[in-house]
Amino acid sequence: MRDLLNDTELDPAAASFMAHGLRALAHLDGLHTSELALVEEFERSMGVPPGDPKKFDATDGGPLVNDAQKEAFFRTLQLMALADGRVSSRESEWMAKVAADLGIDAARQATLAVDARKYMLISL
Repeated sequence: MRDLLNDTELDPAAASFMAHGLRALAHLDGLHTSELALVEEFERSMGVPPGDPKKFDATDGGPLVNDAQKEAFFRTLQLMALADGRVSSRESEWMAKVAADLGIDAARQATLAVDARKYMLISL
């Protein structure tokens, strides 16, 4: 998952924010081992401690300072949601709210979701 972010600069605050968000998504409909593995790999690769889903608040984009960071985060959320084989309606609604908080419009969300699916297919 880290290579999705290769062209995006992330400081420790942004990486921690993303870890909190990934864990929040993973806990929405029961934690699956595939989701947990992705979150832990992200945290290790970014050198941040385990995220806390209760600390996630995407209001005003949190510490993500530019569109590249916000879009990279949304793509990682999409990838994470796909990790267990399907995106539940609860996950989809939650991600749409997060995207709105980040200022990502519906058309761009759809493009980023396709990007995440392409990444998943290529990595297989």
